Amino acid sequence: MKDLHSAGAIQQSLRQLETLFVDYYEHPEQSSLLQFKPKAALAAELGEPTPPQSGIGLEAAVNLFTTDILGNAVKTWHPNFMNQMSAGAAYPAVLATALATMMNGTLSTFEASPAATIIERNVAGWMADLLGMKAGSGGIFLPGSSLGNFLALVLARASRLEPSGDRDERPPVVLCSDAAHYSIANAVSLMGLGREALVPVATNDANEILIDDFADQIKRCLNEGRRPFAAVATLGLTVTGGFDPIAAMAEWCARYDIHLHADAAFGGGIALTDRRDPYLNGIELADTVTWDAHKWLHAPLTTTVLLTPQPQLLKAAFNPDAPYLFHDFDDQSGLTEDLGHFTPMCGKQFHALPIWLMFKAYGTDWFRRQAQDRLAMVDAFAAEVKADPELELAIEPRSPVLCFRYRPQNASDETGLNRLQVQIREQIRASGQALFNVSDIKGRTFFRLILINPLTTMKTIRPILARIKELGRLTMADTLPN
Repeated sequence: MKDLHSAGAIQQSLRQLETLFVDYYEHPEQSSLLQFKPKAALAAELGEPTPPQSGIGLEAAVNLFTTDILGNAVKTWHPNFMNQMSAGAAYPAVLATALATMMNGTLSTFEASPAATIIERNVAGWMADLLGMKAGSGGIFLPGSSLGNFLALVLARASRLEPSGDRDERPPVVLCSDAAHYSIANAVSLMGLGREALVPVATNDANEILIDDFADQIKRCLNEGRRPFAAVATLGLTVTGGFDPIAAMAEWCARYDIHLHADAAFGGGIALTDRRDPYLNGIELADTVTWDAHKWLHAPLTTTVLLTPQPQLLKAAFNPDAPYLFHDFDDQSGLTEDLGHFTPMCGKQFHALPIWLMFKAYGTDWFRRQAQDRLAMVDAFAAEVKADPELELAIEPRSPVLCFRYRPQNASDETGLNRLQVQIREQIRASGQALFNVSDIKGRTFFRLILINPLTTMKTIRPILARIKELGRLTMADTLPN
């Protein structure tokens, strides 16, 4: 182990990594997004039933990573990667992650990570401020918004159903749209409430909650003897990128003492743009908010903050009794409180460091310009789709998510059209040219392209559009009836 940590060994591996990082980041557009292989072939190539008994050395192992793992990976830092709501991680954020890993301290206690604890509290406050939340808002960093959404609903149960220790005997329910992220349904199940505790609310053509039906569902639940204790407003819907009407939802939640959670995992990034107000007004009324920094801010997966106007409610819900770890004799207040009191997690990574390093290096104005550029990009893309008679836009984009399909003017068979979109997408994926997804919106299948990747431009998009139309023309005769 000592030899691995010698100055010579470290310098040698850093030179190796320098070449790897430069190759990956400098000209990503000059290589294929992926070298497609069938699943069975890749499994046969990489499958190893037993671990190696003898090592090959660090340099050889890194070379093996480069050929076997990176060589068969999807290059998320590529202009044609538009498949997920996160794209490649920015190099400074990767550097910060390496530095945080090197420190390897848990943020559960202040004594184990004193500076990191203060930095995380600072950065959580910055994120709340950027969203427009109330002064004093803060929270905790977590590995992903699925966990953040779960903890938000656990907090809702603690604050709404058991605030005085008296248990409400009415069956508890959570209201959200059927387009809400699946982590909401998972959270309800994990809480032991059963899937029947999830009450779906009707939506418009963009999958956004209809406020009249939201109000009706609250009243219906109460009339049936059920207790709506939480509601979820999705800000940045997974399929359409749309936004639930959070301000209007907040009025009804306040009237009936319902915890309002804002799942802004994706849509929180719109706070950095001049379109913030139509979509995020009312977020200051939310009881909890999740926001993913690995999306618009290009931190590594998974970097999520769970925010609340009253951070001490997290402490009230999760404060553990572990005197071997948390000491009463410590003088704690404000920035120096043990973060382990605010989360059920014990081991806690320094997830805030990539955001801190990027904000310090570039400033938030740089991120605002990047976010505004993404909106300009999606507007230009939507205009081009609408002007093309072979393409059909699903909805007017609200955020950097564009849904459209190949649809010749004489095509009318919806089943065939749905199948055609999947066929086109799979052919493009197999070619390694680009990676984007397909999704159903009200029974119709559309291509779904996420456009937060800063490398994606109309120059890189146009060849993909041309290929979509070319493949559509070639395959529609076999897909659609004569």
